[in-house]
Amino acid sequence: MINKSQLNIPTLEDNELDRRSLLYWCDRLNSLYPAPDLPLNNNPNTLDTSHRLLRRTSGATLARLPRPRNAHQDTTEPAVTVGQVIQYSQKIDPKTWLQLKQRGKQAQLTPQIILLSIYTEILTTWSKNPCFTINVVDNVINGDRSSAWLQEEQNREEYMATSLLSIDYAQSQSFLLRGKQIQTQLEQNSEYQLVNLNSLLRELTTEQTDKLTPILACSFTSIPQSESTIEPSQRIWLQLQYAEKEGTVEINLNALENLFPPGMVADMLEAYCNLLKRLSERELAWKETTRQLIPPAQLQQRAEINNTTAPIPEETLYSLFIERAKQQPQKIALVTPQKSLTYQELSHSASQIGRRLQNLGIRPKTLVGIVMEKGWEQIVAVLGILAIGAAYVPIDPELPSERLSYLLENSATDIVLTQSWLVEKLPLLSTIQHLSIDREDLSSDSNSLLTSPAQPDDLAYVIYTSGSTGLPKGVMISHRNVVNVVIHTNKRFQVGSGDRILALTALNHDLSVYDIFGALIAGGTIVMPSAAAAKFPRHWLDSIGKEQVTLWNSVPAMMEMLVNYLEIKSETLPSSLRLAILGGDWLPISLVNRLKALAPELQILSIGGPTETTIWNIGYSIQQIDPTWKSIPYGQPMANSKYYILQSNLEDCPVWVAGQMYCAGVQLAQGYWRNPEKTAANFITHPRTGERIYRTGDLGRYLPGGNIEFLGRADFQIKLRGYRIEAGEIESILTQHPAIQNAVVTVGGKQQHQPYLVAYLVPADKQNLATKELQNFLSQKLPSYMVPSRFISLDTLPLTSNNKVDRRALSI
Repeated sequence: MINKSQLNIPTLEDNELDRRSLLYWCDRLNSLYPAPDLPLNNNPNTLDTSHRLLRRTSGATLARLPRPRNAHQDTTEPAVTVGQVIQYSQKIDPKTWLQLKQRGKQAQLTPQIILLSIYTEILTTWSKNPCFTINVVDNVINGDRSSAWLQEEQNREEYMATSLLSIDYAQSQSFLLRGKQIQTQLEQNSEYQLVNLNSLLRELTTEQTDKLTPILACSFTSIPQSESTIEPSQRIWLQLQYAEKEGTVEINLNALENLFPPGMVADMLEAYCNLLKRLSERELAWKETTRQLIPPAQLQQRAEINNTTAPIPEETLYSLFIERAKQQPQKIALVTPQKSLTYQELSHSASQIGRRLQNLGIRPKTLVGIVMEKGWEQIVAVLGILAIGAAYVPIDPELPSERLSYLLENSATDIVLTQSWLVEKLPLLSTIQHLSIDREDLSSDSNSLLTSPAQPDDLAYVIYTSGSTGLPKGVMISHRNVVNVVIHTNKRFQVGSGDRILALTALNHDLSVYDIFGALIAGGTIVMPSAAAAKFPRHWLDSIGKEQVTLWNSVPAMMEMLVNYLEIKSETLPSSLRLAILGGDWLPISLVNRLKALAPELQILSIGGPTETTIWNIGYSIQQIDPTWKSIPYGQPMANSKYYILQSNLEDCPVWVAGQMYCAGVQLAQGYWRNPEKTAANFITHPRTGERIYRTGDLGRYLPGGNIEFLGRADFQIKLRGYRIEAGEIESILTQHPAIQNAVVTVGGKQQHQPYLVAYLVPADKQNLATKELQNFLSQKLPSYMVPSRFISLDTLPLTSNNKVDRRALSI
């Protein structure tokens, strides 16, 4: 805490007012919000601000604002020495300025307050957090508080007349109301406006200084009457200057060069001037509680990217499979270590199982459980259930008995399809009706194919995923959902009858759905590993080579296991493999680089999308790795899918700004099985388009070219010392270090100590990692509050049963 009795306060005769100012801000400092959390390109502490101002004029009138840039093209940023302050300037035409002042007069708001209020709206739109504090510097008041000491201070570099303005825009409000709130707050602060900042800074703790410095560097001020300039001593990260002269007003947005992502400051100035113009022209703009501030070109680009409409056949998964079976009955459909099945054999077996289910009273639109290890029985069971118009519920046989019992009870399954050895292993199965597929004698059953009564919008399966309450939730997926993703993925990558897919993923994970139907609908072959060796890379490699596998589809951790094995054994991938689909978890850039080194011709598709949006609904085909990337782009929505990145008030986020990802389109699940409350909470209506959208819980941001960058789960977002920290941002930078193969960042000390960041690392080549070296490395790229205090080396990261990184297992 600050020792107020020891503050270095001037001792001249006129210092009482300044003493009270210092004490006032000492009292308020700890309760102030932090500075705006804007997207950064570099750590501001690594950039030198001692260079001269480089003036840059965007245009003489509002109509001549710089046009938004395309991907990787930014013509507004000049190539200058690092550390210079770039000035983006815009003159507002006299008519617009006069109209704005007249409307402000009617609202009883001064021109200064109007311009400041517009600035806070822009900062809110580009900030992660709608609650922040900025520095309001007033050059007009100098004559009001003249004294011998003041005149002396004005000749010093440390002098600054400032007021700290706290903004809380968490709730939607009109521009008029917010303007009045700002005006009131500044009036309350006015008698404490003059502060000897260096005296204050000298008395602060490091943590308090770290909080105050960004606030002071994000400022609003009028332009000195003499000229538009910036003193070398001023610390500026982002500053809005204004000057009224000759019947108009000039708006300057000054930014420390290389601090912000390319094009962002120009976009902010464009948004500022657009809002100013709307306020001058429309009285309604002062009363609206929602404001669309993103540059129109960005919104147009997103509309085009989301225009993914494509035809979908009015078919079910089963009908498309049967169509293939009739076209190529003798083609091998399924290869397992125990047996292989042709399309004819598989379709007959499925129909026979379907009849057994019908005879046991199973009707269409009901759920049937599947509790099985990997094997040919899984595929027969899935198709047999779909053949009678029912839906399957895949359940992991390795689950604890209590959880297994809950899934069977919650799904209301009347029967379970399983394997005989599991009945002996899992006593629970013997207490419910079940069929052991491997022991069913189907030889005397009819070979005629069943015609499923299912319609495209009927359920195909219900897959249970972990729930925030501790109980899993069943995601309801229709035939139409799956048909869309399978048909269009196969079309995009020309998947056909010559393709063979290695079915690595467990049946209870939705990536397995493409393993099955991506192959069968295309007329290809499913190659299934042995259940006993399903997690051994040597077995995978042998299967790929022996069966000439062409397609790989898994979470990144499984591919990393294979790459590790190949590197240790100095082997390469079989040349038959042409496409690797990787998703369901974070895809490290280092893994892609290693994979490309082993198989330069291999196509790599990074995919994403939660279970609620059916297998995957967004993707990025990786051609080359840009050395400036922090992570692999999430990509763009696929056929009949849409993505939105929205703030907490469901307004769109600008390019570079993080928000929560929402999905729309054909692949949205019907909801959660027997959980209408959870369904209503996560599947909502878009406030403007009226679309049904799904709240993914994932964080992302748009990049200039229209691709989305995945930033991690909102669940993994860390709140530390007033800052919201994305763990994924730190992790992606850690993996850029040549000695680090993988990284996970969590919070430590939450129970008994002050919380702090902990980084769990998998070193490359078993190297020893020095904490100081890693902290120095991160300090060049991240602010101090994002640098972990502890680094813990691991041989491997722990994985869940679905082979995703188990973050909950990493806690100290």
